[in-house]
Amino acid sequence: MRLKRWSRVVVVVLMCLGALTLIGCNEETTTGSEAGEVVGKALEAFRQSDWQIYVSWMHPEAAARFDSLLRPAFEALIPIDSLGQRAETYQLFGQEQKTADLLAMTVQEFTAFSLEKLIGSVPQLRDALASANYQILGEVPEGGNLRHVLVRTTAEAGGVERIETSVVTTQNSADGWRLTLSSQLEDLARAVRQNLTGQMG
Repeated sequence: MRLKRWSRVVVVVLMCLGALTLIGCNEETTTGSEAGEVVGKALEAFRQSDWQIYVSWMHPEAAARFDSLLRPAFEALIPIDSLGQRAETYQLFGQEQKTADLLAMTVQEFTAFSLEKLIGSVPQLRDALASANYQILGEVPEGGNLRHVLVRTTAEAGGVERIETSVVTTQNSADGWRLTLSSQLEDLARAVRQNLTGQMG
């Protein structure tokens, strides 16, 4: 896959789907609630590209969903010889990766790994990450298990300032409030899967 084409895919998906909400935060404004605090910490981890920490703030079901969408496409990149044996390495975005490492990853490890590779493959996102600011405006409960946190994000991409107001949904879990899988990340995973499988086909 050509990296230039790949970069366009990720940038278009992230920007057009309003995923700037997931790209940045360097203000500490929160609602004062646990759900708001979790969203703030998760967004800060995203801004710093600390994927392990970001995934730790995802609900287990969200990470599992992301994994199920994307892992098969990654595994399909592994060459298989005439005897049906997988190669020891495979190519991902122009870099050689160890097959054994991919196959041994837990759901959380794979989610962090894939986000690192996806975002890291697009240099244009570095400027957006560095320039982004957010403000948590409020929170709306839904039943006893969901909290919707309203976030306003300002970021610059390609010399153009964008302001997005979006909702980050959290769900109660055994470890407290955790982020559900946003439609932006789910659509990104679907677009990446389609792009990868299309290239292989």
